[in-house]
Amino acid sequence: MPWHKDPLRIATDVAMLDNLSDRRVLLGIGRGIGRVEYDGFGVDMNESRGIFDESAKMVLDMLETGKAEAHEGKYFTQAARDIRPKPMGSYLDRTFVTCQSPETADLIAKLGLGMMVFAISPWKSRAEDCRIYREAFREYQGREAPPVVANVFVMVDEDADKARELAHKYMTDYWISALQHYEMDGTHFEGVKGYEFYAKSAGMMRDR
Repeated sequence: MPWHKDPLRIATDVAMLDNLSDRRVLLGIGRGIGRVEYDGFGVDMNESRGIFDESAKMVLDMLETGKAEAHEGKYFTQAARDIRPKPMGSYLDRTFVTCQSPETADLIAKLGLGMMVFAISPWKSRAEDCRIYREAFREYQGREAPPVVANVFVMVDEDADKARELAHKYMTDYWISALQHYEMDGTHFEGVKGYEFYAKSAGMMRDR
């Protein structure tokens, strides 16, 4: 979300897609960790958390109310406008935020949104993030959190041995490309505000 410099454009695009698809949109938002992407869009990674927090609240408020309120923030200025086409119902039960750290779990709960996790770290640590999310959600929202969405890669084939072979090849290739693209073991996370968790994880990867 920090790469998109106009929250109103995000809200109107989502509303248009939702109208065209007869309210079948599931909205996923995140902050991103790719240095190549931040540099490409000319956004300082040190500002990513602040941009995300301000933008996410603006977009969600627009989609819930159908209106963009006049806003003068640190990162965005917005005139009051109606959203067209009008959003179709609430998005709170169909908006998910990717989570890879305990800090993000608390933020998602504060926004009242669903949490999505990836199977890229031990399930024990994922379970701890889920616990933090559920407890924080209960505290902030006064109700139980929705089920956590787990993004897990699966290979299906009529032949179990072939499925296993394909999984080893293509899932391994994917993870190698993802590690390279996001520079998961890089030193560039060090000293970047909001990426302390990734700096620590990258250090652990380099030590292996």
